[in-house]
Amino acid sequence: MKRVNTFEVVPQIANDKECLLRLLDASASLWNELTYERRQNYFGDGDVWDTSEYRGRYNGVVGSATVQQVTRKNSEAWRSFFALKEKGEYANPPSYWGNEEDGRELRTYIRNNQYTIQWGKRSRLDIPIGEELKDEYGLGYHERLRLEVRGNPKWDGKQGRLELEYDEGVATVYVGDLTDVLKTHWSVRVNEKTHNFWAFKKFIHRLACVCEEYGISLEAESEAWTSQTCPECGDHEETVRHGDTLTCPCGFEGHADLTASETFLRKTSDCEIRPMARPVRFEWDDHDWSGKPHPHESPKEVRTNPQVASVGR
Repeated sequence: MKRVNTFEVVPQIANDKECLLRLLDASASLWNELTYERRQNYFGDGDVWDTSEYRGRYNGVVGSATVQQVTRKNSEAWRSFFALKEKGEYANPPSYWGNEEDGRELRTYIRNNQYTIQWGKRSRLDIPIGEELKDEYGLGYHERLRLEVRGNPKWDGKQGRLELEYDEGVATVYVGDLTDVLKTHWSVRVNEKTHNFWAFKKFIHRLACVCEEYGISLEAESEAWTSQTCPECGDHEETVRHGDTLTCPCGFEGHADLTASETFLRKTSDCEIRPMARPVRFEWDDHDWSGKPHPHESPKEVRTNPQVASVGR
């Protein structure tokens, strides 16, 4: 098994990110063209190794060495496919990296002697790109695209082939602004719990530090009325919350906390609301969690009704 160092590439300016995405997209396009031709040959009783010359079409964007590496990786995938077939095992021919209409899977491969990576306080990666991209993004003839990287290498030794893969990840984390949560409450027990166990500012500070490390922004926004607002009609005066369930005269019924999360996210951002996990409530007692071996049998754990946990369906 080969030892692999994994790290995150973080372009610092928009131009660098755009240039990198162009490189990855062109590499995916090359992979798809090559895969299509080989699949046509394979299913048409042709020779999968008899392919067109792609360097002239992609050299200007990804560079000749990267065209070679993507082609070589594609050939490796086909050789693995044939090896499995010879063993009598079920296998599918190599597939595409997405498509132009729905979006390609953005990735590429860089030859081991074509990139350099320097680890330190501000670690960086230098990779080659084609002359067309250099001209377009203002790089000199001998320059390479320089990108900041984050991570800690686990292995030393001979440098191997570099694989770059794009993952959108998380751009912003939204949290409720609970500035007034420690105000005096009418319940002595509630006051005791919030003042003894609540460390909101410390938590937010720590979360912000972690987010910053990964290039994620953190925004604290008001949660006012989110747990009482109906996501269907927008009313918050006639809604009724009973336990974990929020109901509205318009006919809506859903999990109160999930509904609040959906309303909060819709109010603070324009991102797509995706399905959310059904929450589980744990009860804290005498500084110890329930000690039963099977938590789902514990009276200290209450699972929500799946019929009302409907956000994102």
